Amino acid sequence: MTLLPLAAGESCPEGVRQYYNQLQTQKVMAAVEGDRLLAFVSYIENYTGGPVTQADTPNIYLSTLVMRPEARGKGLTKKLYAQLFDACKPYPVFTRTWHTNAAHIRILDFFGFEILAVLKDHRGPGIDTVYFKLTQE
Repeated sequence: MTLLPLAAGESCPEGVRQYYNQLQTQKVMAAVEGDRLLAFVSYIENYTGGPVTQADTPNIYLSTLVMRPEARGKGLTKKLYAQLFDACKPYPVFTRTWHTNAAHIRILDFFGFEILAVLKDHRGPGIDTVYFKLTQE
C-alpha cells in the first residue's frame, strides 16, 4: 500500500489533490461510535453537472460515501441516508455510481431512486456511470 500525503505543501497526484480539495467544500453527515468514525456521506447543495441541470435546483447531490470495512453490513448507509433525506425534504436527491456497484444500487432501489441517465463507458471501457434521482415530497 502507498500512503499519499495530503498536507498543505506536500505533493500527490493532481487528481487526488483536486478530489480532496473538492471534498473539503462539501457538507458531511457521519456515523460515529465513541470517538471512532465508522462512515460518512458527503453532499453538495444545489448541484449542477452531467444530467443534473439548473432546473433541478434546489437539490442535494450525494457525492461520496465512505465506510470502514468492519462497519459494513450493519445498516449504517441506510441510517445515514434516511437521516439526510429526512433533513432535506422536499428537495430531490441525486447521486451517481458505476453500473456494477450492485451493493449501492440495492440501497438506492430501497429508497426509491430512479435512473435519470446512463453515460456509456464514462468511467472507462465497459464501465458506465449511472445517475439516479430521488423525488421527495
